[in-house]
Amino acid sequence: MDKFKDNKDIQVKVFARKIDSYLKLDILGSLLYQSVTEVKKEISEALEDAEGYLLDLTALKQIDSTGFGVIVNLAKRLKTGSVMIIIIKDEYIRDLFRITKLD
Repeated sequence: MDKFKDNKDIQVKVFARKIDSYLKLDILGSLLYQSVTEVKKEISEALEDAEGYLLDLTALKQIDSTGFGVIVNLAKRLKTGSVMIIIIKDEYIRDLFRITKLD
């Protein structure tokens, strides 16, 4: 998604780029129920086979259970044997991964 909407709407952006044999996905803003359909679409369009995946959530400000489900489903869709590294800055979001034993 290439644009932020005004503050009344959910604000989220997804960027993808290839780094050597890895695909890096950056998710910025708020990954909430209202934005999940569009985020799934953006990720599906960007997803390609890679040796590994970097999911950068350092600019993610909010996430709810539906948004968390998007990340879990992304991990399930990856090619068998590939590696996914998730970069998290926010302590609350990191705790979600610890609680669910996905760290």
